[in-house]
Amino acid sequence: AYARDRFITVVPEIEMPGHSMPALAAYPEVSCTFFAQTAWRIATGMNHPTNYCPGKERTFQFLQDVLDEVMALFPSEVIHIGGDEVNKYQWTKCADCQKRMEQERLEDPEALQSWFLHRIETYLNKKGRAMMGWDEILEGGLAPNAQVMSWRGEAGGIAAAKQGHNVVMSPTSHCYFDYSYQAISTQAAFEYEPVPAGLTEEEGRRVRGAQANVWTEWMPTWSKVESMVFPRILGIADRL
Repeated sequence: AYARDRFITVVPEIEMPGHSMPALAAYPEVSCTFFAQTAWRIATGMNHPTNYCPGKERTFQFLQDVLDEVMALFPSEVIHIGGDEVNKYQWTKCADCQKRMEQERLEDPEALQSWFLHRIETYLNKKGRAMMGWDEILEGGLAPNAQVMSWRGEAGGIAAAKQGHNVVMSPTSHCYFDYSYQAISTQAAFEYEPVPAGLTEEEGRRVRGAQANVWTEWMPTWSKVESMVFPRILGIADRL
C-alpha cells in the first residue's frame, strides 16, 4: 500500500528452480534424492542440492502454495520466478527427474527446465498473472507468455523481443550498481539506451524499460548502499 500510494508497483521474485538451498534445507522432500553426499560434493563443489526436483509432483504443490501466498500479498501483474544459474547436474543423476524426462519426451536438462517453467507459467496465467524470469529461461524454449529480464548482456533480451516477448533490460555492463564506479561509471548509467539498435520499431516496443540492480550481501551499511546507488540510479531513471 505504501508503494501503491507513490505509484510504485513492487514485483516479487520467488526464485525457482535454482538458488533454492534455504527452502530445500527446510523442505528436503521437494529436492532430488540420488547418490552419496560425498560424490555430490566432489562433482559439484557444493554441499547440498540447490534445485527443486521437477520429477516430483509434491514440488509443484509446494511451489503453487508458495505462489498463492505471494500473489495474495503482491497485486502486481508480473511475478518474477528467477530461473537463473541453475546447476542442472543433479537432475542428470536423479531417478525422478530422469523418469519425468522420459514421460515428457525431454531430450536434455535444458528441456526439463523449460518444461518446469512452462508448468509454473500456466499456473500463474490461470491466476491472472504474468511470469518473468532472467534470460536463462530462454534455454530449452521460452514459455509462451513469459517476460524476460536480460542480465547477461543484451542478447537474451534481443532474442526474446524478436520472439514477441516483453523484455526488461538489466545488463551487467550498465545496470549492476554493486559493481564499482570504475566498472560502471555514472556517465555510463546516464548514457545507457535500453532499446538496442538492432531491433525493429515493433520489436523495440517490447522493451518495457530497464532495471538497476544492487546486490547487498557484501554491503554492511545502508550508507554504503546509498553511495553505490546514487547518483547512478538517477541516470537509469532518466533514460526511461
